Amino acid sequence: MRIARLAPIWLPVPPQGYGGTERIVSYLTEGLVEAIEKLNILSIVEYEAMSKASRKRVEGQFSIEQMVGNYEKLYQHLHL
Repeated sequence: MRIARLAPIWLPVPPQGYGGTERIVSYLTEGLVEAIEKLNILSIVEYEAMSKASRKRVEGQFSIEQMVGNYEKLYQHLHL
């Protein structure tokens, strides 16, 4: 994976006094770099186990059925 933050050379990243978007991009890229450094330390077996567990969690929490159920609960709660 390659990460690039593009900015004029005269501006620090994130720029001083700028708002949320620039700061979020900075935090995101710093977090990705840190995660990649940690990932490089993991063995292939650890990586595959984490990958399977992550996929299972996402599929369970963000399935169509789960999301529809959550919306139904919300509408019932709001009496719509």
